[in-house]
Amino acid sequence: MEPDPSDRLSRVGYVHLYRDKREVPDMKIPAYAQRTALFTDALKEGNMSLKIVNVTLADTGRYRCYVPKLDCYSIVELVVGE
Repeated sequence: MEPDPSDRLSRVGYVHLYRDKREVPDMKIPAYAQRTALFTDALKEGNMSLKIVNVTLADTGRYRCYVPKLDCYSIVELVVGE
């Protein structure tokens, strides 16, 4: 999620951040705490799937996965229906 341009002190928010073979929870958006899981065992095969549990309508939107080492990213649109 991008920072709020009207707030000089805002920073990029992460739904899930995985760095140096571990999760970095202190940079996670609080609304996603305890709700995301990365399939770390599948990373070697190129599977970077992220699981979000207890999905709500507020989770609707675009999500971007970025891998700095590979300088590549993917964007997915999550549509939540009732």
